[in-house]
Amino acid sequence: MRVITTPQPLARSRLVTSDSSPSPFRAIANPFVDIVVPVLNEEKILQSSIETLDEYMMENLPYRYQITIADNGSQDNTLKIAKSLAQNHQSVRVVRLVERGRGRALKQVWQSSQADILTYMDVDLSTSLDDFLPMIQPLVAGEAGVGIGSRLMKKSKTSRGFKREFISRCYNKIIKLTSRTKFSDAQCGFKAIRRDVAKRFLPKIKDNEWFFDTELLIKTEHAGVPIHEQPVTWIEDTDSRVKIVKTAVDDLKGLHRVNKELDNRSWLEKMALPMLLIATGALYLFGAMHNGMANSYYAAAVQAASQNWTAWLFGSLDAANYVSIDKPPLATMIMGLSARLFGFSSFSMLLPSVLAGVGSVWLLYSAVKRQFGFTSVTISAVTLMLTPVAALMFGFNNPDAILTFMLTASGYAFLRSLEGRRPLLWLGLAGLFTGLAFNTKMFQGLMVLPAMVIVYLAFAKPPIVTRFLHLMFAGVITTVSTLC
Repeated sequence: MRVITTPQPLARSRLVTSDSSPSPFRAIANPFVDIVVPVLNEEKILQSSIETLDEYMMENLPYRYQITIADNGSQDNTLKIAKSLAQNHQSVRVVRLVERGRGRALKQVWQSSQADILTYMDVDLSTSLDDFLPMIQPLVAGEAGVGIGSRLMKKSKTSRGFKREFISRCYNKIIKLTSRTKFSDAQCGFKAIRRDVAKRFLPKIKDNEWFFDTELLIKTEHAGVPIHEQPVTWIEDTDSRVKIVKTAVDDLKGLHRVNKELDNRSWLEKMALPMLLIATGALYLFGAMHNGMANSYYAAAVQAASQNWTAWLFGSLDAANYVSIDKPPLATMIMGLSARLFGFSSFSMLLPSVLAGVGSVWLLYSAVKRQFGFTSVTISAVTLMLTPVAALMFGFNNPDAILTFMLTASGYAFLRSLEGRRPLLWLGLAGLFTGLAFNTKMFQGLMVLPAMVIVYLAFAKPPIVTRFLHLMFAGVITTVSTLC
């Protein structure tokens, strides 16, 4: 086996994602790297790719290495070519697997390997080999347990079709939202893992197909293993035989399974929110059904909105548009849309108020849950649900129900902006909902603005100058949504 032992200082990783304390991994003084290349019927490109890979590693990788061709049940000349490469190249070996499945191949080869750093890459070499050493260096230094190439980071240079780009971004966004992970690209065929980490987690990975990568990343991150993300240069292989849509569907099924496995909440915690929302809806709907036409003044405006679009737009008190109500029209517009959908009645008019109550409880629950435990979040949501004035308001056609929902949404978005992730987006949404609150009941909707400005300037994470710029942006959003 050809070995390169040229000494070279290790660059420190700047892209480690972890919620845990500094990594406990020891640095590896003289690492042995196993580069696994899973193949299935790749007779056309196998020889050129392996020769290119071997030549590059021999010249640029300062560590001992071997290239393992994992033949995943090929039926063409792939195995024959692989054996020939192993005979002609001391650093190349071949592992033959009868059963197919990329995950199965990687798990089997990695578990039997004695290398310190276990890696793999796609045989088409779509990812630039110049990104390989920066990806594994944090693992060698003990700064991370897993290293991945990412096509979705700002510094990445990716060339691929719109369909594949769209599906990839949507899939990775779903992973982040459902699994609460931080890594950006789950399926780039360019990854590495320390053997001590692999020994701990590979037995826990159940998927044997394309979801193997995602399951490994989710479970290692949830366990607090630091993951190093390396922005890569990546060019799509137009001859790829991956069935993108089918793979994406299978991955979503796997994602659902893994999230269920990692969800260690009690039955009560899992069912608390659904039961709470059902109870809220039932309580407010029961009250609404006993209110008849409620406030006849606003009922007339809703009836007019259900009959005439001009009356709907301007909040007219009658369909002939002689006079408008004394409030901005947003609340009657929403109730008017409901009346148009279901026909004008007490139920259709009051349904938006009931839904606003359910939405307000949901938003409050979500906001408190992000900072406090199950007991606190349950008490806060139940308190809002059972507050007498809330029970009355969310079954009535006054604008207060819609106003409360808009202000609760504004508060939720504002609290998210203080967390430091996408503060400009969340602050902009807070401004938008505040403006919509103004269009529900005028200046009552703007009463929260001074508190938001003071809190953001005092406690937000960005530098002070950036905080002022963020508030200016949110102010523009608030002004535009107020004047609409």
